[in-house]
Amino acid sequence: MQCHSMQKYVYALFIYYEVSCKLIKGGDCMSEHEEHYRQLAFNIAYYRKKIGLTQLQLAEKVGISRTHMSNIEAPNVPTPFSSTSLFKIADALGVELVDLFDFEK
Repeated sequence: MQCHSMQKYVYALFIYYEVSCKLIKGGDCMSEHEEHYRQLAFNIAYYRKKIGLTQLQLAEKVGISRTHMSNIEAPNVPTPFSSTSLFKIADALGVELVDLFDFEK
């Protein structure tokens, strides 16, 4: 992994860790990171649609229910999910983890 890619990867993990910790501890994560959740949801849906998968197909590849996948993609519903699920989503979509956290596009 190149240095620049590694930095982006670490940054993506840091954001995910920070957001997850606040949700688990009962913090008001939605208001504080609302735009990050929205962008993450949009990016997951974008890459899923780009390769022609349904939510059910992606959920099966990741090992979660279709309802949970739908909640993860819902931009206005902060849904906590494990880092393992996030890694599996990126793998199933054929993208780097950092691509899901690219909020610049």
